[in-house]
Amino acid sequence: MNSFIEDYFGEEDIFYIFLLNRNKTPSTTKQFFHNKKNFQYFYNLNYQKWNKSKVDIYYSVNSFRYVNNKISRRESNVNMIKSLFFDIDTNGPEIKNKIIKELGQPTYLIQTSPEKFQLLYTLNDEIEKDDFKLISQNLTYHFDTDTTFDLARVGRLPLCINNKNGFEVKYLKSDYTYDIKHFQDYLNKNEINYTTKNRITLEKKVSKIPKKERPIIPPGEATEQYIERYKYFYQQTQDYSATDFRFVKYLVKAKKL
Repeated sequence: MNSFIEDYFGEEDIFYIFLLNRNKTPSTTKQFFHNKKNFQYFYNLNYQKWNKSKVDIYYSVNSFRYVNNKISRRESNVNMIKSLFFDIDTNGPEIKNKIIKELGQPTYLIQTSPEKFQLLYTLNDEIEKDDFKLISQNLTYHFDTDTTFDLARVGRLPLCINNKNGFEVKYLKSDYTYDIKHFQDYLNKNEINYTTKNRITLEKKVSKIPKKERPIIPPGEATEQYIERYKYFYQQTQDYSATDFRFVKYLVKAKKL
């Protein structure tokens, strides 16, 4: 039995499992919708075995509902926003500790690699999707974590193997849950507001940079650091425009641009 799924989802929740098969080139994907009961059956029957054969397993952070007798992995089909989610791939221990210091203990602290983490702050109240996404975006930009805001997003399933490096994904659970006001108050107190206008301003800065000049590296002794950060952003996006946007935002935040 997977104790994380058993604890995280309610009896009425419908969630999906996303499979990434690394045995094939290119990698192939599949997804299956579950409730807790039938998930545990397939977890015991197939998922654990497949995971040991280089199939990575992810779960949906939120739960879903049927629309017109159909269910699909779309934001419009999200039934309940269950948690505020942070995915930390760079400077993992440092950023993890900063978020916990500022926002409090997460309900679930998941370690996906030796220095990579996912934090889930389980919500005990409901919020409109657009309002939640704005809060999530502001906090994500503020703490410089992975910038994926799709409500149909996935997290790496605890107690399974991360086949990128053979690391067994671990998790710790606390008794803390949060109402959304806790996070909105933090944004207001610290005057954090990455509005659409802010992002458009950054995109305009990016658009003025000739492609031949990429990557944009500020002068100084930290050149190698900036090159590595640029490469990291490109690995995450596989798109130069998106990479430039993230890199310029990083430089502005570091007061280098």
